[in-house]
Formats: sequence, C-alpha cells, structure tokens
Amino acid sequence: RVFFETEGSEGDDVLALQEALLRLGHTAGDTLVASGVFDDATLAALVELQDAAGMEADGTVGPTNVLFTPGAVRVADRFLEPGALLNPGMAVLGTSTGESVVTIDLPAADQALLDEGERVVVVLPDDTRIDGTVQSKAETATVSPQGEATFKVVIVLDDTAAAAGLDQAPVGVEVITDRADDVLAVPVTALLALAESGYAVEVEQPDGSTRLVAVDAGMYADGLVEVTSTALSPGDRVVAP
Repeated sequence: RVFFETEGSEGDDVLALQEALLRLGHTAGDTLVASGVFDDATLAALVELQDAAGMEADGTVGPTNVLFTPGAVRVADRFLEPGALLNPGMAVLGTSTGESVVTIDLPAADQALLDEGERVVVVLPDDTRIDGTVQSKAETATVSPQGEATFKVVIVLDDTAAAAGLDQAPVGVEVITDRADDVLAVPVTALLALAESGYAVEVEQPDGSTRLVAVDAGMYADGLVEVTSTALSPGDRVVAP
C-alpha cells in the first residue's frame, strides 16, 4: 500500500511505517508510538531516518521508497553502485532470509554429483561438520569471463544454529558419492600390499604375536578402508603403523 505522509492519515500502512521506525531506533525522542496514526512524532522520526540515510529530509515517503516483504530479510548483495542509472526491472539489492544456507559454484564437469534433495556434509571454518540438503541446483550454467561453466547450488543446513554468526564464510562441502553400511573397516595405514598382489592386514593374537590375514579392499573414507575376509571379525585388533 502507499504510505500517507500527511498529518492525521491513518491505517495499516502508517502502522507499518511506525513499527519500522521504532525497530531502526528512530523514536523522535521516545515520543513515537505505533498507533497507526501519522502524527508529529511520526514525522519527526521519519525525518531522523531520512537524515541518517543521507536522503532529503522532507518527512515524506511514497510507494517507491518502501519495499514490503513477507517476513524478515537482510541485504545479501548490492548489484549497483550509488549514482548508477536505473532501468525498469533492474535489480538493485539481493535479499536473503535468516535461514543459513551454503552456496557453491559446481563445475559443469561435476554437475552429476549433486541434485536437489541429496544429502551432504558442510564443514565450517572451525572444522564443525553439519549435515545439509541440496535445496536447489541451477538448470543452466553460468559461464565466467575465463570460460569456466558452473552451476549454482544452494544447500540448507540441518542445524542452522551451528552456523550462527557466520556470514560469507568459506566452508567445505563433502559429497557422498558412494555408501557402505554394516561393513568391516580398518585404518588405511593397516592395509598391506602383498608382493604376490592383493592386500592383507596384520592381526594381533591373544599371546601378543601377529599373523597376516588376506583381505579384499573396498571403499575408502575418512582414513578408513572397507575390508572383507572370512578370517576377520568385528573387534579384532590390527596393526596400524
């Protein structure tokens, strides 16, 4: 709705203006009240805001000066510099919600790694690991001046509180390309390459001695390797240099 700037005007638009002024700390010497009626205190608070923002402090505001949003947002991007010429439909600012998200530019060669709904792990600068989900992936690639094609991917975090205070922080994203459940795994350093080909692990015996057990190696992840052998059981101790 259009804001009315004349004294005595009233309505939800005036109420929204007053509430915004109060949130921004422009209170006309603590005389402003969110009543929905445009009064002298509203005028004074509006002049305070305009003066602080470097605008013409005339105490008026129109429909082109205000942006209504469904909920709280913050300015995340500025697309134009002050003084730039505007054309109809041009974007001036980019906004975001309070939801913590991660944005990555996925190289075109890796676009098959991630799709909407897939689970990932986000590693914060302090090495905290948070599970997340791919919210969206651009359908078309963006090509940089260097000719590199990338797809914009947006990831939402399961635990947004864990990322509180982070803004434009560099993070890592781990993508699960393969998965193995309920398997035996040993440290990668415990895996021995046999001269006759294949692999083995050195298993500790109750008397302190060790023996080599041939294994088939599977997936690698986080310093562990999946192994298969009928001579190994969960809980067996292996030698890892």
